[in-house]
Amino acid sequence: MTEMAKDARSDHQGDERDYLFYVLPSSNLTNSTTAGGLCWLEASQECETKNDTNPNEVRLALPKLVTAPPSHHAINIVSEKIIPFVQPSADSLDTSTSVDWHVIWNPAAGKRRAKAWLEQLVIPLLTFAGARFKVHETSLPTTNDSKNKNVHQDIFSLTPDQAKPIDRGHPKVILMGGDGTTYDFLNQITTYDPSTGKPIIPSFELLIIPLGTANALFFSAHPSASDLNKPRNVLRSLLLALFSTTAPPSEQVSKTLQLAHVRVFDSDHQLTHQAIAHVVISTALHAAILHTADQLRDSPEFEGSSRFFEAFKRNNTRLWKASLLLLPITSPDSGSSSSILRYEPDDEKFITISESDQDTLMEGEFSYFTSCLIDRLEANFVIAPMRSSLTYESNHSIDIVVLRPKRDIRMKDLVGDELGTASAHQVTEVMSGASNSGHHLQLTLPDGQPTVEYFRCGGWEWRSSSPDQEVCIDGMLIKIPENGSVQCAVINNTTHRVIMW
Repeated sequence: MTEMAKDARSDHQGDERDYLFYVLPSSNLTNSTTAGGLCWLEASQECETKNDTNPNEVRLALPKLVTAPPSHHAINIVSEKIIPFVQPSADSLDTSTSVDWHVIWNPAAGKRRAKAWLEQLVIPLLTFAGARFKVHETSLPTTNDSKNKNVHQDIFSLTPDQAKPIDRGHPKVILMGGDGTTYDFLNQITTYDPSTGKPIIPSFELLIIPLGTANALFFSAHPSASDLNKPRNVLRSLLLALFSTTAPPSEQVSKTLQLAHVRVFDSDHQLTHQAIAHVVISTALHAAILHTADQLRDSPEFEGSSRFFEAFKRNNTRLWKASLLLLPITSPDSGSSSSILRYEPDDEKFITISESDQDTLMEGEFSYFTSCLIDRLEANFVIAPMRSSLTYESNHSIDIVVLRPKRDIRMKDLVGDELGTASAHQVTEVMSGASNSGHHLQLTLPDGQPTVEYFRCGGWEWRSSSPDQEVCIDGMLIKIPENGSVQCAVINNTTHRVIMW
């Protein structure tokens, strides 16, 4: 728990202190919940034995949060170490428009450490910073749970009949979990217009405490914070949002999160499933790896990440027959279609291609197909490296990574096991390159063409022509009906705003 240091000069562990911020004393003494001061983390000397699911794992205990009241010595530390200031929420000039902070945690998320982080660090930090907040325990991913619906009503002040927020500012939502927690939350707060079928998503500011099994969104937003053994990195999103209370506009680091609407249809074009995606939508090998890895989850010989390597080996010779149609980027202002872009490795940039270009409709056998709303799927697996460029197109588009083995003249006439073996060698080389800062975009075929086809567009349609195909939507696997299709379209950011810290 947070404890008040009697004197900031009690500095016998000064070199081990990780200073976080200094809270300015509140000018509104009647409503203030904090007297201001300095806070920092001190490493624990204890070891916390592993969780119930893995008794052999040993982890360091959470650090201790220490605070000290305002003093000349504390100010000297702030000046010397250039520590950020935080303004208490109670100092807002117009309290009627002050945004709320909402902490959402799920006891079952990730390695079940959310409660410890919540009680020992998140609540004490928000309290010391003078933030107005509520804590909500949810039971994600139970989408019909009345408890979750009540949480969403509380956060967004939704009207009884539709998910439209009352105009009172954008709440800050702290999700303690990973990509699965974010996916569940986004899909639970989304409703669909009965006349148009378009999704309706309340606007809010998103802060991630990356405690999940998969944390791709956090790693993409904060690539320098990939080492989650460092508590400051885990708290990065929360700290940046707190710092925004005093940071000038030029130093604001939040950005709009691009979302996509994914729909699955049967052979009669009847809708069988729809969802909102924020990380990745894939078919072919990527979806197959997840499917097999799920089957290996309870196998004692494949623990942790080893089951994904085994799943890759079991599926890397497979090919999937389908057609892929790329759709143009749509202007959020005019609603008109604009362009489809293809990446040219030699020029290291995207070029515009016309909708009639043969590359916008691809048919045949695919070994790999992934569409990405962020640049990486793991801390170092950067499959769509150009997403990191915050251009207009990347904020209103989705990046497509395609691998079709028969584009390689050496595989053009191969069939059966020979084709599978050669394709496995090619896809292994591409995956290795993606794990090396996105080097896979530089790989070339014997005729000089890029091995990987990389596009930026406004959406796509995948039509399966072989059975047993699945689509992965942010880690959720959905069966594609035989001869069915999947449609994906980026969501216009003018109708909602999800701000990512």
